[in-house]
Amino acid sequence: MLLSQSDSLTWDVIKTPVMYSFDGQIATSKDRFVIARSDTGANLGIVGEGYEPVQNSSLLAQVEPLESEGVLKRSNTGYLSGGRRVFVQSSLAEEFEVAGETTKAMVTLLNGHDGKMSTKIGLTAIRVICGNTFAMASTEMSVVIRHIRGANDRVLTNEFVREFTNEQMGIYAQNMESLKSTSCSVGTFESIMTKVFKKENATQVREMDDLIHLFRNGAGNEGRTLADAFNSVTDFSSHRSAKSPDRLYLSSNFGRGAALSARAWDLTLAAV
Repeated sequence: MLLSQSDSLTWDVIKTPVMYSFDGQIATSKDRFVIARSDTGANLGIVGEGYEPVQNSSLLAQVEPLESEGVLKRSNTGYLSGGRRVFVQSSLAEEFEVAGETTKAMVTLLNGHDGKMSTKIGLTAIRVICGNTFAMASTEMSVVIRHIRGANDRVLTNEFVREFTNEQMGIYAQNMESLKSTSCSVGTFESIMTKVFKKENATQVREMDDLIHLFRNGAGNEGRTLADAFNSVTDFSSHRSAKSPDRLYLSSNFGRGAALSARAWDLTLAAV
């Protein structure tokens, strides 16, 4: 399970050679290195010689000029799994019209310190009417910085962020229009939810009653279209997939709720 922690990310990481005991002596590896937190010394991962960490200070520096220009407004920063993943989220000042609804967009920069993830950029769409969030899955996020020499010198430009956001929101809006124009019966809804929750039949989905209620009565929903079906899952993920606000945030952005929303997105689009 990913444990999330809000954090200002004032710490960076250090890359130090792996040391090990051999024949009663301490030996130092020439090609394997530990990535450790500079504040606690916690081991975050093992990497090779050519790996260059993207520092938290560099990640923050990517968004600070865009914030000063009024393009972005910082929403949240923090880490997952003890610091193996770190993130910076910023909302865009402008709003978008998606399927007749006002929608806000939030840009997420996600970086790995464990040697298993490049720095990625992704988008989260937020329905203003209800605050439902739909975060792009990490596997669908675009790589912007690889952990190679010169990684910390890369800079995200205003133009890149705007082009990326407009492109992704355009795709999202087009797909939502398709979902909104496709009818969905309760039977179809239950079938989709069964697959979303990876169950064999609808009776095994413990959340089904809540989901049907959201399908029919959730903010902006009427229980008629695939858009209503998809929105019921983002509503559940954003507001009911965990008990505390911190766990809700984790779930809807990086955890179970995000995974449920991603499966609902794929399955409802497949039903168009």
